[in-house]
Amino acid sequence: MGEVITAKDKEYEAEERATAPGANQSMSDRVNNRSLRPQSAAFKEFMKSGWADDDPEINPLESSKFTPARLEALGKAFPGERLVIPAGQPKVRNNDCDYMFRPDTTFAYYTGLGSDYEAGAVLVLNPVDPDSPEAAAGKTHTPELFVAPRADNSTEDFFMSAHYGEYWVGPRAGLKEMQAMTGIETHDIAQLADALSKDVGAEAGAVRVRVVSETNPQITSMVESIREANGFADPDKNSASDDKLHEFAAEARMVKDGYEINEMRKAVDATKHGFDRLLSALPAALDKPRSERILEGAFNAVSRELGNAVGYDSIVASGPHAPILHWMRNTGVVKTGDMLLSLIERRLDNVVYRLGFAMTRREARQLVNHAHFTVNGHKVNIPSYLVRVGDVIEVKEGSRSSVAFKRLTAEDAPMVTVPKWLERDKTALKGTVVTLPAREDIDMPIEEHLIVELYSK
Repeated sequence: MGEVITAKDKEYEAEERATAPGANQSMSDRVNNRSLRPQSAAFKEFMKSGWADDDPEINPLESSKFTPARLEALGKAFPGERLVIPAGQPKVRNNDCDYMFRPDTTFAYYTGLGSDYEAGAVLVLNPVDPDSPEAAAGKTHTPELFVAPRADNSTEDFFMSAHYGEYWVGPRAGLKEMQAMTGIETHDIAQLADALSKDVGAEAGAVRVRVVSETNPQITSMVESIREANGFADPDKNSASDDKLHEFAAEARMVKDGYEINEMRKAVDATKHGFDRLLSALPAALDKPRSERILEGAFNAVSRELGNAVGYDSIVASGPHAPILHWMRNTGVVKTGDMLLSLIERRLDNVVYRLGFAMTRREARQLVNHAHFTVNGHKVNIPSYLVRVGDVIEVKEGSRSSVAFKRLTAEDAPMVTVPKWLERDKTALKGTVVTLPAREDIDMPIEEHLIVELYSK
């Protein structure tokens, strides 16, 4: 059956052609092109009608108990100044699909927020009137949040906005929800420009403005225009001023409060669960194509179950990939025995032997047991201790006078070929783990699959 073209179809097509962007449309804006059909008032009304009201759950965040102290400390560092902290904007991945949004760290720290629906939000700390009762009580600033209202079924954005429309991305927190969650007074983002411009000037008693400048170029440009119009036209001085705000916020996060410590403990527990899941998936993944990625998937599944995502991309590196510090393609094969041999090679007694500090592995084990070595300056007497990249293994100061170690620095000291994953300083009786050992670094004729078979019975 052929396609039926009606007069209404032709009308829509003509409208689409008339309103379509021209050849001069910027490349950055082309991802925002959408079909204009249909555009009738009847269609818009239809799309907004018949939906049940679905308000998101409103509960104060646990973090809201801790953010007032953080905001107070920030305000005291910049008295009389307006501080602007944007959350950032979403980034389009392809047409109507964005990358998962994560608000800027500074914004998250001072608001307690950290979800995907805060894109475009801005935190503002307004200085209080120095003659006000608040100032007399020691208060320096009043925080305010500026956010986009909900794009619920009463708005056209409900079905037209791929960023905010609840038809696209589900219910998100708006003004009243954000205020209830954070305890911070919340306003429509449309009021932001007027709010930032209020009382700004270079004269005594006027307000100066700082912004976390790298997060949202649009907000930074808005702040810069306001400063330029009010006596702060030097961009270098403005940039230096902004850097001080960013620096203070970054250093403030170095001291963790009770909420942060608890969240870190949750993250540690989740990470352990992820490693447990990975180990349980290991037997079934061995020797399969892209088995590194099978293990990555097992770990990442836990991160999605217990959180939002991994904190950073997983490194699953086996065999020839093991020495690569940031191998994240995870396309290789995890072969039977590779991990076993790598772990055995990293034993402290083996490292002592490989560095030439002992004539045999048996002797190396005995020397470690008798506490003749330090790792990173700390005494270690456990032969099975696993060294890591960057570890420094050294003969203990009190042991260097013994005959066994004196001969290692003599002119007729035995020649030792150190594997490439280790470095040795002969004069200092010291060695360093440069990288992790790979299968090819093990020069003994070992059939590791036979070991695995034996212990799997």
